[in-house]
Amino acid sequence: MTEGRLEAHLRPLERLVGRTFRGTLSEPGAQKAMVDVSRWERALNGMAVRNLHSVNDGEYGGDTVLCWNRELQTLDFFYFTTAGFLTRGTMTAEPGIASTREQVTAQSELLADGRLRTSSQYLRNGQWVEGPSGTCVPDDSAVVRFR
Repeated sequence: MTEGRLEAHLRPLERLVGRTFRGTLSEPGAQKAMVDVSRWERALNGMAVRNLHSVNDGEYGGDTVLCWNRELQTLDFFYFTTAGFLTRGTMTAEPGIASTREQVTAQSELLADGRLRTSSQYLRNGQWVEGPSGTCVPDDSAVVRFR
């Protein structure tokens, strides 16, 4: 694989790699908005994509690694958090949009103007409820922080 290239199944994520986004996300009924900073990176010689993010300057954060599962023919991810838990799921990716499936389902769409729109839903007690959503803008000065 050429330096800088991604494994073929990860290429729909190419426009995110090397970019940092900052956005204010709101959750229905929440008293306080969340500022999320998210950095996308090429990892493992292009066989994976990594996403580091932090909320409210390190109040909460996570590290996601996405890779192609040859055996199952799925785009799998592992999400490790500062809250001490991890999740595993699958992602469906096509150019400009990605949807995940786990106990939390989220959708991210890279808009034509370069902004990243995100939304999420949670399965609680057998019912889907709305989670945080918002639009993030590219911000090269933003920093992913952990406490």
